[in-house]
Amino acid sequence: MAYTPADAKGNMESLIDGLQEKFDQLFLRSQKPGLSFEDKTQITTEMAKVNQDLFHRRITAAFDEASATIIREPSATEVKNLQATLQLMGKDINSIATISAVIKFAEDVMTANAQRFSDILKTITL
Repeated sequence: MAYTPADAKGNMESLIDGLQEKFDQLFLRSQKPGLSFEDKTQITTEMAKVNQDLFHRRITAAFDEASATIIREPSATEVKNLQATLQLMGKDINSIATISAVIKFAEDVMTANAQRFSDILKTITL
């Protein structure tokens, strides 16, 4: 079974939940009366590390979620066009029709990539 983006998202959410739980436990531990200065310092240091990791993971998850709408799998048409082009390239490419098909496919790929780049750029500048 293939690892899917949904699996990655679920794993990231589990990791974030676990880090939040660890932070909450450390906080409760830091509130116990009678802790020495060294114990409080150690707990506070660990809380800072967990909080930093939690912040980083949340930002990474937000970035992954935001980029999911832009970075997409190739469409069925794109796959079909690539297959047809590769089949044509395996044959004799001295006919004008074959050369035109290969050039058209390359132009379509370049146009699609330019559009994706434009979409990404719009999300960055907004």
